[in-house]
Parts: sequence; C-alpha cells; structure tokens
Amino acid sequence: SEARLNSLMGQNREYIAMAKTGSVFLNIKEFKGLVPLFPRNMILIGAETGDGKSTLTANMTFQFLAQNQKVLVITNEEHPTDVINRVIFLSKGWSYHDHTTITPEQQAELDRLYPVIAQRLEVIDDAYNGVGGLTTTVEGHYAIQKSLLEGVENPFNIIIIDYFQNANSSNKNPSASGFEVLHEVGRSWDIFKTKYPAPIIMLSQLKAVKDDENIPFKERIEGRKSIYNFCTCAIQVKANKQERTTEWSFKKSRFAQSIGVTVKTGFDRGRYVEYNREFAKKVEEEKMARTMAEIRKTDSAKINEMLGIKPKEKEHA
Repeated sequence: SEARLNSLMGQNREYIAMAKTGSVFLNIKEFKGLVPLFPRNMILIGAETGDGKSTLTANMTFQFLAQNQKVLVITNEEHPTDVINRVIFLSKGWSYHDHTTITPEQQAELDRLYPVIAQRLEVIDDAYNGVGGLTTTVEGHYAIQKSLLEGVENPFNIIIIDYFQNANSSNKNPSASGFEVLHEVGRSWDIFKTKYPAPIIMLSQLKAVKDDENIPFKERIEGRKSIYNFCTCAIQVKANKQERTTEWSFKKSRFAQSIGVTVKTGFDRGRYVEYNREFAKKVEEEKMARTMAEIRKTDSAKINEMLGIKPKEKEHA
C-alpha cells in the first residue's frame, strides 16, 4: 500500500541520517566507517578474561559523556561506584587499580563530580533500586527494556551491557538451562534494538585459546552462541599488556569492508589511544628506562657484595 511504502521510505531516510551522524568508535579515526555506532545496531565485543571489558566500558562511557550525550551502563560485573570511578579517573588521567592508594584530594574530586556525572550517566546493576535480579535474569532484562521504551522521548544515546554471560537464570522458568537463558536474553535485545533510538554494545566472554589454535570467533563465545547471529557487528579484542597495545579484529559486519580488518590501538593511562610512531617510540623509551634501572640496581647489588656491604634490613614496627 502507499501508506506502507511511505512508512518504509521514512524509516530509510531516518536510518541513513542516523548513520551519517553516528559517533566514531573510541574517538579514534582508524575506526571511522567500521563500527556502526548508531541505532538499530547491536555490536558484540568479545574478549578473554583480563583483556579489558571493564576498561572498554569506562572508555566508551567517557567518550559519550565528553560529547554531552547520555549513557546507560547495564552491569552484572561491577558495582556502580566502580563504573563511575573508572570514568572520573580516566577524565583526570589517574590510574584506577588500588582503592587503598586513593588520596583525600582524589576522594574530594570524586565527591564533586558524582552529581555532575549522574546527570548523564545511569548505571543499572543487579540490585538497582533494591530490585534483585535486574541484570542477571531474563525477566530483569525484559523490565529494563520496558522501562526504556516507556521513556523513549528522552532516550539514552548508547547502551552498554557488561556482560552477556552473567545473565544466568529465569524467575518464571527456574529449570531453564544457562543456554536457554542466554538465548532468550540475546533474542530480547535483538528485538529491542529495532525499537530504541540508540546502539547497543554487548560485551562477551571468550574462551582462552593458545596462539597456534585457529578456532572461529563464534565457537569461542562462552555460553549460547546465538548472540553472534543477533549482533550486526562482532569484534574480537586482544590486549598485549607488555607492548601496551590492543588489536580489534572484525569478525562480522553488515558492511563487508569491515570483515577481516584489524585495527591496532595504544593504551595510555587507562585510555585507548591512536597507535602511531610517537606512541610506539614512547613505549620503547619507557621499556628502555625500566631495563636500565634494573641493570643499575643489579650492578649496585654486585658492587656492594664485592665490598662486603650488606643490604640494610627493613625496620620492623
């Protein structure tokens, strides 16, 4: 019918306009045109344990907040304060890894910025507003989606889910297997992405493999692999902590030019940055400085040993 045709044409114009105004992933130019950061897309990012899912959540959140946009983080992995703290520490260039080293000045800055961040960042955890199971049950995910659609006149600009495999039960069907639960959660977000005006980033756990093992990305997804079918873009993340680099390999995309592409980024003070000659030189200089410091320390110990100078014993309280 003419009405149906006009509706489709309108939806098409809207989709193309959103694609043209979509953000660049992590604000790094090498990702331009590769990651569809605009509505109707669910981007699956898979990583092994320790390869940076929580760090990515913080970086993506920071990127969108810096652009004055609204971010929703759905987490079953971290406490909401950890998510917010990571973002604030990123903005300050501080390292966030040991709570015992947080200074009074840093604590004061956290207290100052929490109300500011809260205006554009919402973090839903498994006990949000005292409701248990919001991020770990099928029904909890349904409830979040329902609430978002009811408030669609003031939408979030991006939704980040950290992470897929921690959805593990169903209140209505307690006997459901983990595979069934994950399939239902993935399917629900697949349907939701066509209704809500924001892209979804779904973080996923990958099975660890040896360097010489050639196992397809889909087979490495822990739990139900149907999430791979539901996503519109799939990226494998691999961190090299010694070199302070991360490789992003595109395994699936609506746009064929992305498939098979690998982008390398640097990692500096908790933030993903452009990998270039200057960054590589900086890393090499830092490695050399550490090596020379170790040599000096070793040489000093040998000289003291030759002179019969014993190392000072640590004083005990």
